[in-house]
Amino acid sequence: LLDSFSGLLERPVIEDELEKRYLTIVHQVSSDLRASQELFLTYRDDPPIPSNLPPFSGAITWCRGIKDRIKKPIQKMKKLHRNIMEREESKETAKLHENLVESLDEYILQKIGEWSRDVETSSQGKLKLPLLRRGRESGLLVVNFDKELIRLLREVKYFLLLQLPIPESAGKIYESDEIFRAQRGKLEMVTGTYNTMMTELLPVEKPLVQGYIDKIDNTVVRGIKDMNWKSPTINTFIDEAWKDVQSCHKILTTLKGNLTKIEDILESWRIPLLERAPTPVSIADFSRSNKELQTKMFAVIKEGGSSIHKLLKNTRNVLRVNASNQDWKYYVEFVNDVVVDGLAKVVTTCLDFLIEQFDPVICEKNETQPMLQLQLELKKKG
Repeated sequence: LLDSFSGLLERPVIEDELEKRYLTIVHQVSSDLRASQELFLTYRDDPPIPSNLPPFSGAITWCRGIKDRIKKPIQKMKKLHRNIMEREESKETAKLHENLVESLDEYILQKIGEWSRDVETSSQGKLKLPLLRRGRESGLLVVNFDKELIRLLREVKYFLLLQLPIPESAGKIYESDEIFRAQRGKLEMVTGTYNTMMTELLPVEKPLVQGYIDKIDNTVVRGIKDMNWKSPTINTFIDEAWKDVQSCHKILTTLKGNLTKIEDILESWRIPLLERAPTPVSIADFSRSNKELQTKMFAVIKEGGSSIHKLLKNTRNVLRVNASNQDWKYYVEFVNDVVVDGLAKVVTTCLDFLIEQFDPVICEKNETQPMLQLQLELKKKG
């Protein structure tokens, strides 16, 4: 408001009147400074950091926010009339601002120092960790890029945005940030695909692809034992591992996909081999319509059986195993059990339908008409 009428404020009459009210502005600035000071003292050990910021740069950003908050009001206050600035209240407010700014600057330097010491003691050692490791209990692959390094790279990014000094060692690591990001992403694809295959493999399927799994294991062992994040041939290793994983995954996808198709065929057979017309019909009409239904379904089942044989043959061709291979025979027995179970479900579906037609309790509940209508006729002999 004062800025809006700056041209008029120098007039003597207005200046004299405003001078009485300038003290209110000084008191308001002082109150805001004390509130900011209280905020700083309350949360300095555990500042409210946004979720997208790492700890140190987040704390510094919070501290700078307080510093920015108190900057403009004190600047405006210092532009007030000279007589007001010479009053004791104004001097105390200016001193309070000076002390708070000094505390905020010390806090920022403290956080920079803490982070710098932490970087110097841990950053280089983390790069010497192997690329991969296996879970102790699961045996699954894990990308072994230390979380402290990820936090370090995030801190450097925001320190640079905040135009803060960073240690030389951290700067050198950050120069490879995009390279590390790309390498981690590719390794996550390798480990994710491998782990999915290992967790989804059935015991009867594993021997059929064991050769491919062994090839993957022989490749990734280099990333577990011989290579770290400073190795010059990381990208070559990742390409080899991904190629091996893709080869196995492609075969396993066909294996799983064909088994799913077989199960879908079996599920399509689960239709009662008996149907009822909406209105009563004679026994002859009933037999004729259901015979047509059964003939049609038996043809569907026969055709499905042929499809199952073709799918099984396709699986064997993809696996490149001989029909006499013992592991393949075990797998054929497994698929045979799946088919038998599917046929058993077809039988139970038909029996369930019959039960629903004859059970008086179910018929009454569903308001179903009786399956048979019996008529008794009395005839005289002779």
